[in-house]
Amino acid sequence: MAETTSNQTTNGALTDLPEEILIHILSFLPTLYAVQTSLVSRQFRSLWSLVPSLDFSYDLFPSAVPDPTPLFASLVDHALLLRSISPIQTFRLSFLFYYRYSSHVDSWLRCAVF
Repeated sequence: MAETTSNQTTNGALTDLPEEILIHILSFLPTLYAVQTSLVSRQFRSLWSLVPSLDFSYDLFPSAVPDPTPLFASLVDHALLLRSISPIQTFRLSFLFYYRYSSHVDSWLRCAVF
C-alpha cells in the first residue's frame, strides 16, 4: 500500500510543476521525444510546441521502414508547422542529406531563423 501512495505522489509532483518548468525540462530532450510527451496527459499535449530548443536527430528516428527519410522529413515539417509562434533559440538538424530534400531544408532553416 505504501508503494502505491509513493507512486501517486511521484506522478502528481510532475504534473504539479509550473508550465515554465516543464517546458524547460522538455528543452533538454530531442524534439521527437518532446513531441511524444504529448501522449502522457492533457497537460502535456501542447507543451512541446512551446519548447525554444529544437533538436531533430535522424539517428533517434525509428527505422521500421527501409528508408525512413521521408517520414523524418514529414516529422520536421509538421513539428515546425504545429509549434507555437514562440521564438526558436536553438535549432539542431542531423540527417542524411539528399538533394531531393533541399527545399525542405531551406524551409526548415527559414523557420529557424525568422
